Amino acid sequence: MGAKSWEPASRYEFQARLISKEKWTPEQVADRFGRKKTEVLRDLKAQTLYQDFRAFEERTKLEHTLTYNAFAEAARAPSVMKWLGWSSDRMAIANTDRESSFFHYLLSRLRSRSKLTLGEGEEETPDESAESIVRRLRDMLKLEDEEIEGALLDRDFDAADISYEQKREGTFAKRVASFTRTLKRVTGEELQTNTAENIARLRELEDQVKLTSKILTALSRS
Repeated sequence: MGAKSWEPASRYEFQARLISKEKWTPEQVADRFGRKKTEVLRDLKAQTLYQDFRAFEERTKLEHTLTYNAFAEAARAPSVMKWLGWSSDRMAIANTDRESSFFHYLLSRLRSRSKLTLGEGEEETPDESAESIVRRLRDMLKLEDEEIEGALLDRDFDAADISYEQKREGTFAKRVASFTRTLKRVTGEELQTNTAENIARLRELEDQVKLTSKILTALSRS
C-alpha cells in the first residue's frame, strides 16, 4: 500500500525500524516509499524522541499520555533539535541532559495548563496543549539566550518562561502592556471615586505618553 497511506505513528515506527534494525539508509527508505529524504529524517527524529520519552517515563515513573504529535512538532523545529543535539550520523539525540529537561518541561507545562480555566466555548485537547508548549519552547530557543537555556537545564521552568517574556517583548513593552491591562480592568465604581484626582492622573499619563512617543519616534529615525 505504501507508507503514505499509513497512520503517522505506524509509518514512523516501521521506517525507523528499517533504518535502525535493517540498516537501510534514509535515502533508500525515501526511494522505496516515494517520500523525500527530509520527510524520512523528520519522522525518524519524531520516532526517536517518542521512544526516548517512553524510556524516560519508565525511569522516572512520571507517566503522561502523549501521542506522536508533540514529538512531530519538535522534529519540525530546527531550534529544538539543534538544542537537543540531534546527530545525523548516529541518528540519535546526543545531549541526553537537555533531552531530559525537554521532557520535564513538557510535563511541567502540561500540568500548569491543565489548571487554567478556559473561556466559554474554548476547548483544548491534551495534544493541542502539548503541541503549543513545544512551539513556545521552539520560540524560546530561537533567542539562543544563555539565561533561558540555563534555566531550562536547571529545570527552573517558571524562570525560563519569565525571562523569555521579558526578552521577547522587551522590558518597556512589557510594562506598557501591564499598564494597558490595568486600565482595561478599571470598573465604573472606581472611576466615580475621586473623579477630579482620576482626571488629573489620566492627563498626567497622557502627557507622559505623548512625550515618550516623541522620544521613540526620534530614536526610530536616528
